Amino acid sequence: MVIIIIDMKKVGERIATLRKKRGLTGEKLAELLYVSPQAVLKWETGKDLPETILLPDLAKRLGESIDSLLASQPYPVKLYLGGHYINGLPPLQFGQFRDCTWAGSIKL
Repeated sequence: MVIIIIDMKKVGERIATLRKKRGLTGEKLAELLYVSPQAVLKWETGKDLPETILLPDLAKRLGESIDSLLASQPYPVKLYLGGHYINGLPPLQFGQFRDCTWAGSIKL
């Protein structure tokens, strides 16, 4: 059995850094994701994590992959056909052009 521990504080710091890099306020990011500003504040302070259903849109708005948001360290991310993958992480094959590397990163 593999147990994965996500460092909520590091995830929050990464979200805050990427949000600021994009020139977004916490309120604007909340508005774009249809969540409360308090939810964004909880993520950024490491008190909570975004709901799984929000991860694709959050990653897109921050210009990153889901992998790089949740990983404990930044990984080099490359684009392919509008998607993302991380070097060194095996993708899960769900069909042509439907690789899911964020699930692979959690598995690792």
